[in-house]
Amino acid sequence: MPVRDVLARPAWTVLLIGGNSGAGKTTVANAIGRLLGVNVAQADTYRLIVERVAVANGRLAEMDAPTTAEACCAALRARAEALHPMLEVVTAYHVATRAPLILEGDCLVPAFAVNRLHAYVPVAKQLRAVFVLDRNRDFLLRKQRRRGRGFTLLAPERQALHVDGDLRYADWLHDEALAHGCAVLEPPEEQSVDDIAHQIIGQLDLARLPEPAAQRSTGAR
Repeated sequence: MPVRDVLARPAWTVLLIGGNSGAGKTTVANAIGRLLGVNVAQADTYRLIVERVAVANGRLAEMDAPTTAEACCAALRARAEALHPMLEVVTAYHVATRAPLILEGDCLVPAFAVNRLHAYVPVAKQLRAVFVLDRNRDFLLRKQRRRGRGFTLLAPERQALHVDGDLRYADWLHDEALAHGCAVLEPPEEQSVDDIAHQIIGQLDLARLPEPAAQRSTGAR
């Protein structure tokens, strides 16, 4: 029997899954969504919309490619910060409408996850967050090459630079998550996706949700 038929609806509305590129966020998010019957969205979708609109309006300035791992990490942090106002609208809307959502992406950071107000809507009790990290350089490099997405078109030194930047970003996310009291998970390579999903469901107590707004109003009559 599917987990969704066994567990009560969780006492959360939005689950944020952050982490460095290649750590398996999307795969884990989809597994949790399947187990709980909750929709999954990728933060990169909203990033691409913002960048497309900015390009169309001539507001996206051309930037030099980072030349150090530290600069790559700084660029990732700056991109995340720039996207937060729009992502706040997404989380606030789902909290206000009691529409459960799993939102995943490397632009989600701990400070965003613990902010009590998103777009002026109180969200503190309705958000859960976990940061899934992978800091194994060789594994990340192999995984990025398998994924494609233009990575294999880069020169080997640029590939290495991107991965080293992602590792710096993972280290920063790890320290920030601990400082803000967010859950951190660094699953071993051999752990199955379903095991990771169940671990997160248990660790964050995702097995209870409030009733949807329509059911609440019906019951109050």
